[in-house]
Amino acid sequence: MDNISAAPRVLSFQLLNEITNGFSKDMKIGAGSYGNVYKGEHKNGEMIAVKVLHSIPGLDNEQFAKEYQNLASLQHENIVQLVGYSHETLGEFRHHEGRMILVETIKRALCFEYMQNG
Repeated sequence: MDNISAAPRVLSFQLLNEITNGFSKDMKIGAGSYGNVYKGEHKNGEMIAVKVLHSIPGLDNEQFAKEYQNLASLQHENIVQLVGYSHETLGEFRHHEGRMILVETIKRALCFEYMQNG
């Protein structure tokens, strides 16, 4: 990620799952009130930090978009750069009170350049 002016790219949640070994404990490098951070390693060796946001009441698409815009607009050599993001709605049928219902889960993640020493 030498080009700090490159626009953050869209990454599938499936890809993020793969490069973090299923968001494993071994790949977890931090946690905060809004989400857990994992080290992700692409097959080409590129490493990124993946912040998977918790499903928190009040953290909606508008707030996610604002956060993305704020982070994407920051361009400074001393600030970790936003390199990608994922925002997907996944539907799954589940049994509920004797019926099958479609449950939608929103998966959101922000991806940053990985800093070896934190």
